[in-house]
Amino acid sequence: MEKDKFSLKEGNTPLVKAIKIPFYLNNNIELYFKREDKNPNGTWIDRYVNKKIESIMLKNSEGILAYGHSREFITSLASYTARLGVNLYLFVSKKEYENYNFSMFLVFDLKIIVVDGEKKDIINHLKKIESIYPLNYVEYYEDNDVIENLMFEVENEIEKVDYVFMNIDKNNTIYYNILYDYFNKKNIKFIGVTLDENISKEKKITLIENYEVEIAYQSLLKNEGIIATKEIAICFAGVDNYDKTMGFEENSNVLQILKKDNTQTLKKIYNSMRIDLNISTIDIGYDNFLEILKLKKIEV
Repeated sequence: MEKDKFSLKEGNTPLVKAIKIPFYLNNNIELYFKREDKNPNGTWIDRYVNKKIESIMLKNSEGILAYGHSREFITSLASYTARLGVNLYLFVSKKEYENYNFSMFLVFDLKIIVVDGEKKDIINHLKKIESIYPLNYVEYYEDNDVIENLMFEVENEIEKVDYVFMNIDKNNTIYYNILYDYFNKKNIKFIGVTLDENISKEKKITLIENYEVEIAYQSLLKNEGIIATKEIAICFAGVDNYDKTMGFEENSNVLQILKKDNTQTLKKIYNSMRIDLNISTIDIGYDNFLEILKLKKIEV
């Protein structure tokens, strides 16, 4: 029998200690746990789930109800509730149960309840249960919940920001207007950029080309009255593929913004380049879902 291979994503396993080798359950499930040096605070979904669970625990809840929306969401719920010793009841429809791979939940004490009905019916049923029993329903994040959760983490820092650039793709256009309104209320200039021509036409967002990022951002900064030298380029590439994606050589004189925490690296660049802009990352996304760059003037 071919093994089911499941890798617990970084940040989703606060319960278990990282190990470097896989082990097996029931001889057909292969599990790889996260490395200890990877994202110890979890993804933003983890932080969202943790915040929800903490508020529920203050109510002396005897258990948590959830609907099986997404693999990552339920994995976070399962791991955090298991660590706290809290009962988690996952409700799914018969159709979802047949198509869903629940093998990953065997490492957690998760109760799966299969019921008749569609998503809307099941959620209404959960809310009814919540009103009768000392159990609490954790809702899957909706648009406003996402923004609220992302922003509460950076609320103190965001007040110091003058400009925010957002890289927009087909996965996060839904949040553009919400974020635009959020920053507009705070009198912060919000600038959207995209590599997708269709998005650019639809949303009237600045279109940039992969190999012209340096020029494009210089132009944007200049239009905003910010002086940027040729050595300064801002890009949204990931850690592993930035040179291939953006066309920059690894040793080029370019300020590269990475997704992971690179505060020390940035400080070294500041000192060596003596630039008059402080460019840093607010990492409130996952897998290029959402990244916001904040710019503020500093004394060098």
